[in-house]
Amino acid sequence: MDWIKRIFASRQNDGLERLVRRLIFYQDESVVLDALREATALAPKGNDLGVRALSEAIRRRCGRRDIQFYAPRFGGLTMRSGAVLMEAENRLLELAKAGKLLEDPAATQDLISAALSVSQDGLRDFVQGIFAFAGTEHGYDFQLLFNQMSSSIKLRHARGERSWTEQMTDG
Repeated sequence: MDWIKRIFASRQNDGLERLVRRLIFYQDESVVLDALREATALAPKGNDLGVRALSEAIRRRCGRRDIQFYAPRFGGLTMRSGAVLMEAENRLLELAKAGKLLEDPAATQDLISAALSVSQDGLRDFVQGIFAFAGTEHGYDFQLLFNQMSSSIKLRHARGERSWTEQMTDG
């Protein structure tokens, strides 16, 4: 029976490793974008492989194992000052230009969350700006951070967690 576990565990780890490698293969846009699509498609199905791959890709890009990710209480309210909200996009652009998006992933993801709360287009134009002003590498770093955070939330939802507003309508 142990040999079966080893075979399936190794296949699962191989799949994780292949996805991580594709997520950080910044030399080929199509490879990275296909990997991002694959990773983000798994969470809504309750499969954690994509979140694990995104998290590992960020760890490798950071060069550290001991990093934290932004994880607000699911469905809870996050209080921020108006100044923080209005400056989030500028601060993110500064971090991208300086090559520091991955210096503190949790803090960067907190800024992404703040920027999303005031963005009219879901940050699409902003992400294009990062690619234009800070370069492809930092644009992909931003996408890893955003998608890790977003996929983590979708995974929690797929596994049955509900926000307080959903709980009110369910009951």
